[in-house]
Amino acid sequence: MKQISLFLFILILIGSQSCSKNEETQDQLDQRLIQQYLQANDITNASSTASGLHYIIHEQGTGEKPTVNSKVAFFYVGKLLGGLVFDSSDSLAIKVNELIPGFQEGIPLINESGKITLIVPSTLGYGSRETSLIPANSILIFDVELLEILPD
Repeated sequence: MKQISLFLFILILIGSQSCSKNEETQDQLDQRLIQQYLQANDITNASSTASGLHYIIHEQGTGEKPTVNSKVAFFYVGKLLGGLVFDSSDSLAIKVNELIPGFQEGIPLINESGKITLIVPSTLGYGSRETSLIPANSILIFDVELLEILPD
């Protein structure tokens, strides 16, 4: 009986470790793929945050900086790492905190009239959820122009 209990304990321990390793593995995979993308495209001016978001500020802008609670109007084009455009908008007006975490972190980095490219690891995008054109665990690239901060 003790052998069965020990065996079950080892199986549970191995199972719990493999689950946590899968999350770390996805983060590591995302970061490796982002680094490969940057190198392959000779992008040397990208910065990154502690969460793993990579960004390139093309124009800082001259107006105010939004916060995560701001309502903003912006243009964007969303692409997969391979270049497939999955979405775009001529002008979207929305609160920053209603967007994916990568936008919540990235949009406040620029001022009104600023332009930024966000390279969003899957954990700051849609994660393991699949949408119509976005496969699960996809790294996303957004070219964003912040038009203005809107009144609430």
